Amino acid sequence: PATGSVLNSSSQSTSDPEGVLPDDVSPLEVYNFDVNKYKDGSFQLVTAVDPRVFLSGRFLRHDEYASRKTKVNSVQFDWPHCGFSIRVKRTRGVGIRLKGEGNYFNVFVDGEFKCILRASLKASCCDVVTFDDDIGDEEHTVTISKRTEPQMRGAVSTFKVCTFYGFVVDKAAVVLPCDPGFRHRIEFIGDSDTCGFGNEGVATSSKGIFGMKGRMENVYNGYACIAARMFHAEAHILAWSGKGVKSNLGDWGPNMSSMWKNAIASREFPWDLNSWQPHAVVINLGTQDLFPPASSEAEIVEAYTALLEDVRQRTTKPFYIYYIDR
Repeated sequence: PATGSVLNSSSQSTSDPEGVLPDDVSPLEVYNFDVNKYKDGSFQLVTAVDPRVFLSGRFLRHDEYASRKTKVNSVQFDWPHCGFSIRVKRTRGVGIRLKGEGNYFNVFVDGEFKCILRASLKASCCDVVTFDDDIGDEEHTVTISKRTEPQMRGAVSTFKVCTFYGFVVDKAAVVLPCDPGFRHRIEFIGDSDTCGFGNEGVATSSKGIFGMKGRMENVYNGYACIAARMFHAEAHILAWSGKGVKSNLGDWGPNMSSMWKNAIASREFPWDLNSWQPHAVVINLGTQDLFPPASSEAEIVEAYTALLEDVRQRTTKPFYIYYIDR
């Protein structure tokens, strides 16, 4: 099967897109994927729902009894900063099986940024790192984190929902439980500022925001992720450019007040709010409500009040809500 597209980089800045070199070989279909036939056959697939895999963010989980065979033991997601980690030793490398056209991901190895990965339309395998100490007992942690939001390719084009099937490691590899050791949990609800829209690129004056591309957005270098790292906190980021608390830029689709409880931003699958309780919630909304068709001040106040009440009702435990005033 084909490897996915990987863009190597020594820093968090995105390189020229021409550096992305996809393989021309067609990947196996998901439901026909046989890890024993992958390369030389000496591999194992650690599925996305394996308890040894650490998932961070909101995911729609599919177990072995999934209604569609293409979704068995996989997870779907589209919120920014969703990520998955594996801790392993005695393997020549780590690959992943993933799909999600248009989306970009950061790859971290042992806490250090390694490269940028671009997902494809069809499920494919991608080797993200190789090791020289495959026969030793040195442990390695590999984390893949989504850079992009549910919609990023310009103002009117929507990315595909991502599906993660699992990590591919040597058959003899030892997979260990993965615990990043977060001290706190912070939830961010916002729009383009929270997504990091365009924070690693410059739109041309002739095209404006329509010239934005997926590689130009990196939520990891946005204020939300930076703040979370300062507090050693796990961040759930519920953000989508153009979305408001009452009305959206261009008046398209649901607003964030109705979307923030979704497991997948672009689909109405409810998230189990009790499964992940934040210690703090940061809300950064309101700018989009002022663009045509603009909401009135009274409408915005009413919508914000309702959102705050909705967020507070999620838990009986004490926690903090921070509103970033524009």
